[in-house]
This record gives sequence, C-alpha cells and structure tokens, in this order.
Amino acid sequence: MVRETALEDVEMSHWHENSWRGRPEPVTALFVTGVTAALSRGARLVLLIGSLILFGLLPLAALYSVFAALAANRVTPDFSLTYYRAAEALLEGNRLYPTGDLVLRGDFLIDYLYPPLTALAVMPFTALPVGAAELVFACLLVVAFAATLAILGVRDWRCYGLAFLWPPV
Repeated sequence: MVRETALEDVEMSHWHENSWRGRPEPVTALFVTGVTAALSRGARLVLLIGSLILFGLLPLAALYSVFAALAANRVTPDFSLTYYRAAEALLEGNRLYPTGDLVLRGDFLIDYLYPPLTALAVMPFTALPVGAAELVFACLLVVAFAATLAILGVRDWRCYGLAFLWPPV
C-alpha cells in the first residue's frame, strides 16, 4: 500500500490515549499535525517564530501599552469617573442615581446608571487613591480573564495570546 499524504504518516495511536478528558482530539488538530509534519525544517522554524511573535510578543506588547497608559491616567474613565465616584458616594451616604434628567457633568463624567451591586463591589477600592485603585482593578481584570480561560479548559498558550489581542479585553 502506497501512502499519498503526510497525514497518514502521523502517529494515530494517541487518538484516545492522550486526548484531553477522554475526548478525541479535534480533526483540525490532526490536520495541523499532518501539515506541520509535511513541512521542511526551515518552514517549521518560520512557523514557530511567527507563532511566538503573533501569540506571544504582540499580546505582551498590548498588555504593556495598556498598563503604560494606565500609569499615565489615560485608560479607565469608566472606573475612575463613574464606578469609583459611585462607591465614594455610597460611603458618604449620598445618592447613586440622578434625581432629574441624565445630565453630563464634564468631558467624561456622566451620572451613575449601573446596578448598585457594582458600586458595592468597587467600595474596597476607595481605600486607595484613584490611580492605585485603577491599577489594582486592571490587574484583577487581567487575572480574572486568564482564570476564566483556564477554568473553561483552554490549555493552548496561543489561545491566551490571541484572546489578549482582542480589543474588548
């Protein structure tokens, strides 16, 4: 019997033995494994370097730029001008919600229109100055996002990198 593709050369015995939680690996994983096996050594090196740049360095650069902008007080107007102020208002016994029409009160500040539990959750951050609270809050969001992916069973490091490149993150 003559083999026609590199995919047939891929070791198939790991299909059930090494699958995650007893589930078979996706067909795409087998296809990528077969295609990668068919590539020359130089092409695999280029693919590896490209993966490291796209899924490793670019997300780290994106995180760095967010935290650098955060240090310069340019990133979190929602937190600093809305959530933090609402938590301070709760601590002082003031109202959270506007009594009249929604009124803009400056370049970025608008009245708090979120659920009261959000303001309660932000109250511990009022023990810190606004800048430090923003930094701690941003760090918690990054950790929570990575923990969510881990809890969902994402094990491929490239998925984490790609997820951190997504603009809403």
